[in-house]
Amino acid sequence: MRTTKIAILVLASLAAPLCVAQLTPEQKEADFNVLAALYSKQYAPYEWKKQAFGFDMLRTGPWLERVRQSKDDLDFYEICIEYVGSLQDTHDSFSLPSDFAASLNIGLDIYDGKVLIEGINRTRLPLARFPFVNGDELVSIDGVTAEQLLRDFAKYAVQGNPRSTRRIAAARIAFRPQGRMPHAPDVGESATVVIRRMSGVEETYTLPWTKTGTPLRVGPVPSPKRAAVTARTAVGEEAEPVQEDGPTPDYMREWIDVQRA
Repeated sequence: MRTTKIAILVLASLAAPLCVAQLTPEQKEADFNVLAALYSKQYAPYEWKKQAFGFDMLRTGPWLERVRQSKDDLDFYEICIEYVGSLQDTHDSFSLPSDFAASLNIGLDIYDGKVLIEGINRTRLPLARFPFVNGDELVSIDGVTAEQLLRDFAKYAVQGNPRSTRRIAAARIAFRPQGRMPHAPDVGESATVVIRRMSGVEETYTLPWTKTGTPLRVGPVPSPKRAAVTARTAVGEEAEPVQEDGPTPDYMREWIDVQRA
């Protein structure tokens, strides 16, 4: 059995990174169909995943309904991440072309079932103001328990087994790259963090979010034909009729046949 590692970069975000408007429902649906079609042609373990996990990646109707209902681009990318993550395959992930990341300057991992601190950036969090140490336990962030955060972030950390997924999800709690977490830029300037010291005492701290990179901004991608017509019209040339729907690309035909079956 051959598993093909597929790196997905949404074409819309590459083509129009500075647009502030959102993708149209039609654009989001088209992008999702391209994603699903790519897996339909290249993902070898389809039948195995269907039997082992009950996930049929070719049953896209419910996903497309969610895509149409998504309120903005980032919510749409969340759906794409969840779709690919449903394969529960370490070799496959959905990534965005963003270098933005937000960090609380602590490293987290799971030990004996607890989310513990295993690294602290003392340049950002000096000991005098933040006296917690490695081995102390994360209780909550902004009122959300560590356990709930592990469940919420599992879709950003899908691995081949639940234990590995939880460990990566733990790391995502304090370090959030937009490439894997579309809403990473939504964090505030700081977070209220409750930590249980090894003595058993719980302490509350306000940790600043350190933000690096540029948040991804995307928007509608104009049709190349329409763009050419607009350019010609602008210089006084007569516009040619634009065909709304061209011939079906070869790579989509097999996918359309599957959908009609």
